[in-house]
Amino acid sequence: MIPANRSPNGYLARARTTDDIELEGFVVEALDVKTAPTTLVHVHGMFENFHMPAFVDEMLSRVSETGMTMVAVNTRAQDYTHYHRHWSDGSYTWKRNGGSYEIFSNCLPDLDGWIDYCHTQIGAKRIILSGHSHGALKVAYYAAKRQNARIDGLILMSPSDDIEMQEAALGERYDEALELASSLIAAGNGEEFVPDWMYSSPISAEMYRDMFGTQSDLNIFRLRRPESSSGLAASVNIPTLLLYGEHDIATAGLPSAEAAAACRSLLGEKADVTTAVVAGADHQYLNHEEELVALVTGWAARHVDKS
Repeated sequence: MIPANRSPNGYLARARTTDDIELEGFVVEALDVKTAPTTLVHVHGMFENFHMPAFVDEMLSRVSETGMTMVAVNTRAQDYTHYHRHWSDGSYTWKRNGGSYEIFSNCLPDLDGWIDYCHTQIGAKRIILSGHSHGALKVAYYAAKRQNARIDGLILMSPSDDIEMQEAALGERYDEALELASSLIAAGNGEEFVPDWMYSSPISAEMYRDMFGTQSDLNIFRLRRPESSSGLAASVNIPTLLLYGEHDIATAGLPSAEAAAACRSLLGEKADVTTAVVAGADHQYLNHEEELVALVTGWAARHVDKS
């Protein structure tokens, strides 16, 4: 439980993506920043932002005490709708983004920008990339696609099988939903929200097809049907911590231990992967923040800081 009087002391950060979108985040530096070996960069889940969910506050407070700097970051897919500065030739215009209009692959320039920030503004020596839920898919996708030598470790908190859960929700109407999204796009209405029966939160037709179409980048961890996964996770070649809550909702109905085992198998036999299920915890790790932070900091000390 987070004590009521605890609050992380840090500062607001602004980073520029490699396609010139300005994003915000929050930095809490290690108590001895000059000798801090590792910076942990954490990515939020769908429709959230850098201070969500509640465990992020506890992480920001505690991680610096263990000798790491932490940066909790926004992506352009923060919240439902958000306007960001888009820079060009020294001036900016406002660009509408947000989780309701997400194109998943935009996480690549977003995270490029934050990693550049950590090196140039913080002086990071080693970087751990962490993500929760939909954000866990982003950091896994980034690690696999970019093969960025500046990333030294990966933390996947409750990676979600969004495709499987959507297939289960719609059943026989899954193909119908894709056809409707495609027809909206073809008619020039790609930014129009899809009907409620297709998705429980407001998302655009373009986002819907990007998430659930045949070319989706979200099929990294297909928990019930691993043979349908993209195979991309097997190219992750850095130390990885994989976590679920015991009562997690992101497992496509599998027990959390089975979901963790499925993800572990997709990451490849030779990968240095540590798995854990947090007893009693839900998808948000509510009231289990301290156990979560202990797992993260202990794993980092054993697998990343020693390098």
